[in-house]
Amino acid sequence: MRHLILGLTIALVACGDPGIAPPVTAAGDSADQIMEGMVFSITHDGVRLSRVEADSAWVYNARQMDDLKKLRVTFFDRATGKETSVVTADSGTFNQRDQTLDARGKVVATATNGGILKSEHLVYDKFQNEIYSDTAYTFTSPDGNSSGAAFVADPDFKRVRAQRPGGRMRGKGFLLPGQDTSKGKSP
Repeated sequence: MRHLILGLTIALVACGDPGIAPPVTAAGDSADQIMEGMVFSITHDGVRLSRVEADSAWVYNARQMDDLKKLRVTFFDRATGKETSVVTADSGTFNQRDQTLDARGKVVATATNGGILKSEHLVYDKFQNEIYSDTAYTFTSPDGNSSGAAFVADPDFKRVRAQRPGGRMRGKGFLLPGQDTSKGKSP
C-alpha cells in the first residue's frame, strides 16, 4: 500500500502545471537591439554621403549587420552637400563592416533631376560611391525612358552603365561612343 501511495504522489507531481517556460532562442538568432525609427548617416572622411532612415531595425553586433524595414536613404553630393537622390524600399540590410546597403522590395530611386529608377533590388557601395543592381530595372526621366537587365550608376544618376539596355529618348537623343558632335555627323 505504501508503494501505491508513493507511486500516485509521484504521478500527480509529474502531471502538475509546468509553469511558464522561457522562450528558446538559438545563440546569434536574436538581435542585440531592436529599434523603432532608426536614423544614421554614412560618412567618408567627415563628409556625409547619405542618411539612412528605417521604421524599424534589428541590430546584430556580432555579425555587424542591421536588418531594416521600410527604408529611406537620402544621398548627398560629396562637394556641395546638396541632396542628389532618395531611395525607398520595403526592407534592406546594412553591412557595418564593408559599409554596403542592400535594399529589397519595391525599390524606387528618385533623383533631383527628375529621374526615377524602379527595381526589386539595389545595392549602395560607399567606397565605390555607386549604386548597382543585378535585377531588371526601369528608368524614367525628362529625357526619356529606359530599362535593362542590370545597371551600375553614381547616386545622382549622372553616369549609368546598363546591361541589355532598351528604351526611348526624347529630344536630340544621345551620343554613342565615337560620335563627334562638332562635325554634326557620325564617323
